[in-house]
Amino acid sequence: MRCPKQPPRPAGDDVWQAALAKADRRIELMIRLAGEAGLRRAEAAQAHTGDLMDGGLLLVHGKGGKRRIVPISDYLAALIRDTPHGYLFPNGTGGHLTAEHVGKLVSRALPGDATMHTLRHRYATRAYRGSHNLRAVQQLLGHASIVTTERYTALCDDEVRAAAAAAW
Repeated sequence: MRCPKQPPRPAGDDVWQAALAKADRRIELMIRLAGEAGLRRAEAAQAHTGDLMDGGLLLVHGKGGKRRIVPISDYLAALIRDTPHGYLFPNGTGGHLTAEHVGKLVSRALPGDATMHTLRHRYATRAYRGSHNLRAVQQLLGHASIVTTERYTALCDDEVRAAAAAAW
């Protein structure tokens, strides 16, 4: 059995809970966009209140100008609705914070070596475990290749054992 070159590193529930417990509202929104909606730091940085759609859907402006629609929790939708109209993370000149700045702010709020990207891995892993539908997770993450999505989803030992047992 071949192992991926670099196994997925999803942030654990302990990291998630610790970060949310100490985050202010702005950082909480950044954390939740990555961990509950799977957004990349650049996607979170340029998110706008106008991207919130009816039915708990978020329009995400992804890589290469590609757009996707991601379902979000009622709580996350409420956080976005409660943000003043405009970019969720505005800079001082009418634009939005850079992806790098958003990433640094989130990394400072996370314990250990967790990053915004490990929150995205957390989202991918949890979405896959809940659905067992890699194609759906690919669409949620905005990946062009399903191979990329496979690298994002961590399998626990019980899942590997169950797959083997199904073949016995």
